[in-house]
Amino acid sequence: MSTEDQSERVSLAVVATVIGVLLISVVIYAVRFISGQDAASAGGGAAPAAVSTGSSAGEHATAPGAIGLAGNAQKITLSGAVPDEATKARLLKPARVLWGKDNVVDQLTVAAGAPAVWWQSRPVDVLARLKQLGSFDLQTSAEGMKLTGVAPSEAVRSATGTAAPGWIASQLKSDVALTTDASAGAAVASDNLLDERIEFASGSSTLPEEAKSRLNDIAGLLKDDDRTIVITGHTDNQGDEAANQKLSLERAESVRTYLAGQGVPQARLQAAGAGSSVPVADNASAEGRQRNRRITFAVSAK
Repeated sequence: MSTEDQSERVSLAVVATVIGVLLISVVIYAVRFISGQDAASAGGGAAPAAVSTGSSAGEHATAPGAIGLAGNAQKITLSGAVPDEATKARLLKPARVLWGKDNVVDQLTVAAGAPAVWWQSRPVDVLARLKQLGSFDLQTSAEGMKLTGVAPSEAVRSATGTAAPGWIASQLKSDVALTTDASAGAAVASDNLLDERIEFASGSSTLPEEAKSRLNDIAGLLKDDDRTIVITGHTDNQGDEAANQKLSLERAESVRTYLAGQGVPQARLQAAGAGSSVPVADNASAEGRQRNRRITFAVSAK
């Protein structure tokens, strides 16, 4: 065999070896690829990218469940988060009736997931008791409730512990100081939801026109409350007490009739006359007598 033939055979052998190596490499790669795909399929697909579950600072402007009621007898500010618009309205409606629309500052926000606590039930009971304080700051959260403020008398201060019903009262931490204003010393705790001044004409039980707008707001609040409400008329101490008692009852009945006409079930409204027996101010002054001529609304104890 010639040298040329030998060189040609060597070249062919080298080429065959290279091709063989390449084929083996392709087979190995293919096996690895298929194995990797099978493993991914068995695991439910490719591994998902990492997802951060942490909340960045400021992500929630208002912590769900935290709510605050702060103010005094003249004005109230409501702040914090409620779970929905219905709950927000349930808080604002009684506040606007108790303080007047222009004296309620609404800083409430709606936050999905905010728990519905006491304000889902009867916030009017809590708000009415807070209004008796000279000033107040009630803060609620998942950890409990904290009330600070100033009370006009020991009786009012002692009664703040019953402002919230049921389990809420047991969670309430109260730090209410007494006012140093001696003129407020006669103030007593009251279970009244509302204490209204309605300017009846002297000796008359006819409901004045200017009182009807206010009573319309009260009717809207009472229609949402399924309890029996006692409407009590009060007078000053001028004149005969028997006549005062009769007049106070007639005035309460006038209010009852009007509220029933505005949709409050009449069966849930009771009228009573107290005459001058429950004063809230000194009858020695014209201003005091005017304060004593009033209509109160309270939940029946029966």
